[in-house]
Amino acid sequence: MHAGLHKKTEDEYLTNPEIKSLIQNLSETEILRLSQISQLYISRTHCLMDADELLNEAIMVIASGKRKFPRRVPLLAFFAKTMQSLASNEKRKINRKVSPLNNDSANDPILNEPDKSIHIENEFIANQELTKIFNIFESDDDVTMLVMAKCDGLSRNEFCESEKWNETKYNSAQRKLRRALNKYFPNGIEI
Repeated sequence: MHAGLHKKTEDEYLTNPEIKSLIQNLSETEILRLSQISQLYISRTHCLMDADELLNEAIMVIASGKRKFPRRVPLLAFFAKTMQSLASNEKRKINRKVSPLNNDSANDPILNEPDKSIHIENEFIANQELTKIFNIFESDDDVTMLVMAKCDGLSRNEFCESEKWNETKYNSAQRKLRRALNKYFPNGIEI
């Protein structure tokens, strides 16, 4: 019974050859979209990488198999989450080097230790809901980009400026997203 359970878990993730094949077969449109996503995270986090470096780093991390790639997660969504993580980690490294710790409470690990169990549970639930949203819109790049921007806390103006969207395009994607959320999450969801 354990072997069957273990096999099922393995089948939930892409293998390294499958991942490498996906990367090698990226279309020009997908590469362009990934470049746009990369630029979005660079401008959002203000990390010292440029957009090409971030995208290349994500490709290397994903191709190496360091991150498990769930089969049910769309390619662009997985790349976006990886790039977001890499950009955030880079930003944290920079902040650690430059932020002065002047008061005593900032150095007290007990006062500054968050409750990790609550964070992990909330993150798990949010990731499940986010995966469902990405699956709903796997063929709609505009709504996928809008969802990622909302998850990152970008304002309408910041997002439209970074993506060169006009008001009509933004409103259209927003409407599609709102209708789907009402349909698939009748009890509500916040993104």
